[in-house]
Amino acid sequence: MLFSLTWFGKSLIPGSGANLWRQGSVSILNQPPYKLDIPVNWLDDPFDHRSWRWVLNSFQWMDKLLSDFKNNKDEAAIQKCVNYFFDWADFYITKGQSGEFLWKDDAVSFRTLRLSIIATYIFNSGCFAEEKKELTREVVYKHYLELSDPKKFKSNNHGIFQMRALICLLALHPSVGNVEKDKAYAAKRINWLWEKQYGTQNMHLENSTGYHQYIVKEFEEILDSPEFSGIRFNFDKDKIQEVKGNTRFLFHPNGTSTLFGDSNFVRHEHEVVMGDYVFNEAGYAILAGNEPTKKNSYLAVRTGFPSNAHRHSDDFSLEWSEKGQVILQDSGRYSYDYNNPYRIFVSSARAHNTVSVDGGNFPWWGDFDKTDYYAGAVTFFRSGKLSGKLVLEKKFSKPDVNFNRSLEIKRGKSLRVIDTLRSSSIHFYEQWFHLAENFAYKGEDVAGHLIFETDSLILYVFPPENSEILVSKGQEQPFIQGWVSYQEKHIIPRWSFGFRKNELKKCTFDTMLEICEKEML
Repeated sequence: MLFSLTWFGKSLIPGSGANLWRQGSVSILNQPPYKLDIPVNWLDDPFDHRSWRWVLNSFQWMDKLLSDFKNNKDEAAIQKCVNYFFDWADFYITKGQSGEFLWKDDAVSFRTLRLSIIATYIFNSGCFAEEKKELTREVVYKHYLELSDPKKFKSNNHGIFQMRALICLLALHPSVGNVEKDKAYAAKRINWLWEKQYGTQNMHLENSTGYHQYIVKEFEEILDSPEFSGIRFNFDKDKIQEVKGNTRFLFHPNGTSTLFGDSNFVRHEHEVVMGDYVFNEAGYAILAGNEPTKKNSYLAVRTGFPSNAHRHSDDFSLEWSEKGQVILQDSGRYSYDYNNPYRIFVSSARAHNTVSVDGGNFPWWGDFDKTDYYAGAVTFFRSGKLSGKLVLEKKFSKPDVNFNRSLEIKRGKSLRVIDTLRSSSIHFYEQWFHLAENFAYKGEDVAGHLIFETDSLILYVFPPENSEILVSKGQEQPFIQGWVSYQEKHIIPRWSFGFRKNELKKCTFDTMLEICEKEML
């Protein structure tokens, strides 16, 4: 009965969390095993890894133990969870320690899912003194207050976690709050969040390929959650399927995910996108060919930013593939360690297929306000069978520059990128392009074209006139350049090239990229 009342309880199948808990140690986010001896230092940071600390303090590593208790009647497993819970409570609640992930909203949400089950066991097993039960009640109530307080509600995807955790807590501990009132509150918030997350075009509005896929699963699980039974939502399984279907627009024809915003590398088989589409609300344009195979032409462009969530300084950035090969690729997420030099790099303008002004960034997550949100900046769009053209333009106040980007694609052949920048002040400007990691640099030919190649494809780059050529791979100085992150806390060198123009109020970069299959030579 305990595990059937909530989606989380039902989800604890044999093997859940097996990769996180290993004989008294936790193995979190591909880091080495960490011995979890009581007393635990819940503020420890052995790997200089913010997300590692978040997982530790949100109790996600307990899933293997909770699953063993549920599926194997393993009392020793739940006793371990109880012991760690009391150690955590003694550290933070009794002794009054503070830490980033004590009351951080998403840590509270994920911890509550586990805590709800542990607390039920403490109250009902008959094994614990009243003093321990009272401490447990205090912790449960503090979590309830964090989750139910409208002032602490997060308007981004974290709000979904909060509402799910709140109703999960009430399903197992109804006396902690007002069930009817809290359910109505959660339903209202979740309905609002659906519209905030997916809008009218069913594309995720938080600037990330990865989160488009991740968050729709949260809404799908809500529909399947026993604790939400009887609640009416403004989305249903058909809407969920529409969102899932739109995932294909953010994947290259060969199954490689785009790396826009806070995304890690994923490879999935999807229906190959054919034709051209503009999602102004979410800030994407997709220009694709008409070949229903993995070799189809594909160009994905960021055209706007409806929010600052999971956003990078990647205005008008793009990804491009031809003949089954990803050519231009974004930078990836790397981590949420915001002060790490590589995190700072991958989220910067210089790490994306766009321009930078004075080596700096456009307004983004770190210095973003609501006046910096903008819908798709498309000013011209032409769709054709063999070619397509897209023009974007926006006046930025930070920096003081008007940015016009013209993209002309000849499917299967070339991409022309014309960037025109105007300002009332003098700046130096850079236009950057970043290649998939399997490209090799072969140098320049006699005409001054840059040449890059893979096993199957040759890329010829025609530099813009009167510009300084910059070619980098794994560069650390004078600034970080030529890196890509495909997974958490992992970064590898790749070839990047750019062009610089100095001491100008206005400049234009007119860059042509042409491809040729080696078998055609």
